[in-house]
Amino acid sequence: MHIEELLPYFQGVKRLGDRHYKALCPCHNDHEPSLDILEKDGKILMACPVCEADGRRVMETLGLPVKELFAEQRRSERGEKPPGVDYCYTDSLKKSRYYVWNDKKQAYKKCFCWYHKRGAEWVKGLPKENGRSISPPLYKQNNIEWAKQHGKVLYLAEGEKDVDTLTKKLRLPAICSPHGAATAKNPAKKWDSAYNALFTGADVAVIPDNDEAGQAFARYVAGQLLPVAQSVKVLDLTEEWKELPTKGDITDVYESETPDSGKTIAETVLLRLEALTDRTAEYVPTAPAKEAPTHPVWTSGSGDSRKLNEQMYVTEFIAQKQVRCINNKLYSVDGAIEDGKARQLIIRDILPYVKTNHGDKAEKLLRSIKALCYTEPPKPDTGHLHFQNGTLSKDKDGLFTVFSEEKDFCLNRFPVKYDPNAPKPERFLRYLQDVYQGDDQITIQQYCGYCLIPTTILQKALIIIGEGGEGKSVLGAILNGVIGEDNCYNESISTLQKAFGVANVEGKLLFIDDDLSESALTNARMFDLV
Repeated sequence: MHIEELLPYFQGVKRLGDRHYKALCPCHNDHEPSLDILEKDGKILMACPVCEADGRRVMETLGLPVKELFAEQRRSERGEKPPGVDYCYTDSLKKSRYYVWNDKKQAYKKCFCWYHKRGAEWVKGLPKENGRSISPPLYKQNNIEWAKQHGKVLYLAEGEKDVDTLTKKLRLPAICSPHGAATAKNPAKKWDSAYNALFTGADVAVIPDNDEAGQAFARYVAGQLLPVAQSVKVLDLTEEWKELPTKGDITDVYESETPDSGKTIAETVLLRLEALTDRTAEYVPTAPAKEAPTHPVWTSGSGDSRKLNEQMYVTEFIAQKQVRCINNKLYSVDGAIEDGKARQLIIRDILPYVKTNHGDKAEKLLRSIKALCYTEPPKPDTGHLHFQNGTLSKDKDGLFTVFSEEKDFCLNRFPVKYDPNAPKPERFLRYLQDVYQGDDQITIQQYCGYCLIPTTILQKALIIIGEGGEGKSVLGAILNGVIGEDNCYNESISTLQKAFGVANVEGKLLFIDDDLSESALTNARMFDLV
C-alpha cells in the first residue's frame, strides 16, 4: 500500500507538503487532525502527539497489515513501482501520474490526480470557480498558436506522455486533451467543445492510440474540428508500424524504432510519420461542411488576423458577468471574484485573439473593468441572508423564515446552500457538548447566529478561555466554513493596532484570532479589562 492508497482510510485529511499529511487519529476521539502521516525513504511514518499512537497501532486499529508501511517489503513481493511524473499545464496547475497496486490484477495501476497552487503550496484537486471545478486547458496549449504562426502541422495526441515525445524528441508542436481518451462509448465527455475555437485556421493531425477507445476519440475530435480548422487529418500508426501492439502509441513507436542507415531515431520516425496517409474519411464518413466560425462581438477582422477590441471586451465582460468593483475588488451576484480568477477568465477569452503577452493584456483589461464598473460600497443589508442557492428574508415577525431562489447583489454571500429541511447538525452539537458547559453551548449557538448578520448593533467579542488542545480553535474553523473565508478575517488582533489596520475588517462579518495572547488583548485598546 502506498500513501495514496492509505489516505482514503482516514477522515479530515489535510496536505502539509510533499507526501506529508495530517488526519483525524482513529485511535482516539479526535476532533481536529492530529495524526501526522509522512512517506519518507520508502516508509510511511505515522505519529499522534495526543494519544501517542504510532504506525503499528494505527494500522491495527484500521485492520490493515503493518507490513504495508514498508516499501522494501512491498517491492520484494510486487516488483519495482513505476516512477510518477508531473505534467505542468500552467505555473499553478499540474496533473500528476502515479501508480497504485491492484490486488485483483496483481499489477500496478496507472492513476492521475490534479493539483493547483494556493499561495506557495500545491493543493490536491482542480481550482474552483463559482463553486465548480474549472475546465483545465489543453496540455501545451500555447503550441496551437505557435503552429499557426509558423505554418506547421499541429499534432493532437491522446496523452501528455505522447505530447512530450512529439515535442521533446521529434520537435513537433503537439497538444492533448487533459482528460485522455476514456472509453469508446463516451469520447464527448473527454473533449470540451470550448476548445474548438482555439483551432480556427490550424492544420491538425490526430494520432490515436491503437485501440478502440483511441479510434472513437479520433473520430469525435476530428468531427469537432473539421468545421473550424483549416485542415484535419487522422493518422493510423499501424500503416507504417504494422507490429504496433494493442494500445500502442507514438511513444511506443519512438522507443522501439530501429534507425535507418545514417539517420537518428527521431529522423527515422519523422520520415515514416510524414508518409502516413490521411484516414479522415474512414473515421468521419459524413464530415460536415465547413461553416463560418462564430466569433465574440468584441473582436474584429477576419481569419487569423482577427483582433481584440479592448473597449468592447471591457463593456461586454461587465454586462455578461454582472460585476461591480467595490474597494478595488470585483463582485458578482455570486460574491467576490479574486483577481487571480478574473485574470484567468480574461485570458481564456482573449487567448485566440492575442498573440503575445497574454498576462500583461489580462492585467490591463482587469484594471479597465474595475475602473468602469466602480461602485460605492452598499449599505449593510440586515434583512437578508445570502446563500449559494438563494436568499433568506425576514417574515412579518422579524424572523428569517422566507426563502427565495432569486439572488440579489451582496458583499457577504455564504459558501453554503440553505436547506430548510436539513437534519440536526449532530456532529456540531456533539462538539459543543464535548467542549463547553451547558449554558455556554446556548451562548455560542446564539453568537454564531449574530455573526450571519452584517451589523455592529449587537457587536460583541467572544473570548474562549482554556488549556491547549481542547478544541477551542475548532469553532473558528467551523465559522470559516459556514460563513466563508472571504467573509472572515483570520489574523492576530494586534494587526488592528497598525496604521489603517481596521480597514482589513471592512466588509467582513467576523474577525477570528484562534491564538489570542493576553498581551495583544491588553494592548488592543478595544476592551476594558479588569
